[in-house]
Parts: sequence; C-alpha cells; structure tokens
Amino acid sequence: MPYYGYYGIDMYYIVLVLPCVLFAFWAQNKVNSTFNRYSQVQNLRGLTGAQAAEAVLRYNGVSGVRIEYVSGKLTDHFDPRSNVIRLSSAVYSSTSVASIGVAAHGRACGAVRHRLCADQAARGDHPADAVRLDGGDAAADPRPDP
Repeated sequence: MPYYGYYGIDMYYIVLVLPCVLFAFWAQNKVNSTFNRYSQVQNLRGLTGAQAAEAVLRYNGVSGVRIEYVSGKLTDHFDPRSNVIRLSSAVYSSTSVASIGVAAHGRACGAVRHRLCADQAARGDHPADAVRLDGGDAAADPRPDP
C-alpha cells in the first residue's frame, strides 16, 4: 500500500515523476534557446526550410511526399498516414540556419521511414505498409490497424 504523506500525496510519485518532469522542462528550454539563437544566423545559400526539405527528399529519391505549411513554432512533423511533411511558420519560409536544420532533420526521418518500408516491401515483410506510404489503397491492407 502506498504511503500517502502529508496532504495525501504519494511520496513515490514525487520521487519518480518530479525529476522526469523537471528534465522535460529543462530539455524543452534548451531546444527553444538553441533554436532562437540560430534563428538569427542566416544560411549562405538563402534556402528556406521548405526548399531544404525538398532537397533532402530529392537527394534520397523520395517522391510523392507533400510539404505543407502549419502554424505554430516548432510544430514540424512528418505524417506517414497522409505522406505529408508539415513545417511550422518559423521554419517553412525562414532562411535561418535553425530552420534548415529542423527541416532537414525531420525530412531525413521521413525519408528513412519511406526507404525502410520500401525495402520491407521488396523483401516481402510488410507490403501493406509500403502500399500505404506509396499512396496506395489502405483498404487493401488485410491487417487491422493497431
């Protein structure tokens, strides 16, 4: 039975969860401060985040992936279900070093996932995953969604 200390708070909760929450706040603060610092540095080629994402996809031979604008700051992500890369307003049209780094990192993750699923389909491991990523019919997937 858990020990509920003063005011009915479980001390194990404080000992185990509080350090994790503090670490998460510290890490988010570091990401934001680093992004803000390098947002002031312009890249020499004048590429925007969207152009950098296109270049990474083109270099990896990935086609059929759209790049879209999404509002917010650091809300960039790759959506494998709709095969869309969404770049935040702070990254999409900015020519800073930070925007190039965020765009290239996220798009490389999408390209790697795309390539892995294509390799699995070639081996016959999970062909339905590759069909979904290549824009095929998801209804053809015999497996239920997790």
